[in-house]
Amino acid sequence: MIPLGKLKRVLFIALLVVFGCEDKEQEKIYGCTDPAACNFKSDATIFDNSCIYEIADCNGECGGAAVEDICGTCDSDTTNDCIVSSIEEGEDVSTNAGLIIQFSESMDLNIFEADAIIDSFFVSTSYGTDILPLSIFIIQNSNYIKLNNELQTFYYDPSTFTCAFIQTTTVFQPEGTGEGFIIQEGDNEFKIGDEYLLNFTNNDVIEDIDYLRTVPNPSYYIGEGNILNFTHLPPSCIISIYTHLGEEIKSINHNNGNQYHSWDLKNEDGEDIDPGIYRYEVVYESFSFTNGVMVINEILQIDSPG
Repeated sequence: MIPLGKLKRVLFIALLVVFGCEDKEQEKIYGCTDPAACNFKSDATIFDNSCIYEIADCNGECGGAAVEDICGTCDSDTTNDCIVSSIEEGEDVSTNAGLIIQFSESMDLNIFEADAIIDSFFVSTSYGTDILPLSIFIIQNSNYIKLNNELQTFYYDPSTFTCAFIQTTTVFQPEGTGEGFIIQEGDNEFKIGDEYLLNFTNNDVIEDIDYLRTVPNPSYYIGEGNILNFTHLPPSCIISIYTHLGEEIKSINHNNGNQYHSWDLKNEDGEDIDPGIYRYEVVYESFSFTNGVMVINEILQIDSPG
C-alpha cells in the first residue's frame, strides 16, 4: 500500500503537469500579429501568415468581396446589380428623346448578342491606312436590348459601363437619318435581357420640342475646332449639359433670336470636355426638354512611325 503522504505528493505533481501544460497551450494563440494588417489580432501570440493587407470592402469586412453598386447596394451578389436609366418608369417623353443606361459593372460585349461591334475605324493617313480604335463602341442590332421588340443599335462607353440610345443626325441629315432610337406614339417598352423592363409613354404633348436636335450626333472629337449645333431652339432658352452621372458641366444662355446655337465642346471653365455620353436639357418659359442625349466619340490616335 502507498503511504498517504507519498500519494498526496504524486497527485500534486500530476496536477502541476496537467494544468501547467494546459496554461502553456492556452498561450499559443495563432493569428496575424502585424498591426498594419486589416485582420490584425491583438491577442495572437504566434504569427500564422494569415495577414491581409487589402482595404476592407464596403461592409467593412477585411478582404471581403462586397462591392457597392451605382444604386448604393453593398454585397457580393452580381445578379442583383442595378441599372440606372435617364428615363423613369411611366415617364412621358418627347418623340426625339434619347436614353442613357448605366450598368454597375463592365459588360461582356458578347452578352449584347449584336450583329456587329465596331470598336475601330479605318483611317487614311500619309503613311497609309491605319486602324484606329474608338473610345466609344458602336453596338449594331443587339438582340439583348430591345425597344418595342425591335433590335437596338446604340453606343457603349466601356470606361463608364454606359449605353447611349440616340436618333442619329449628320451635318447632311440634320433632321435625322431615320436610324437609332425610334420612339413610337403611345406606350413604349424597353427591355434588357429577360429581367429589366422600362415602360414610358410618348403623347406628343408639346409638339415644339420634338424638333430639337444636336447635330451631328454622334459627334467625333478631333481636338481644337470642335463644333456641335443645337437646332430648332426657341428664340431664347437655357441649355444645360450634364455628364452621364448628372454633373452639370455647361450652361448656355441662348438669346440670339434664331433656332441654332453652336457649342465648342468646352466646359464652364473653357476646357475641352472628355469624350463620352452626355445629357442635355432645354428650358424655355412654359416647357422643358429634359431627355436629350449626345455622344461625343473619339478616334484615338496612335504614334506615327518613326
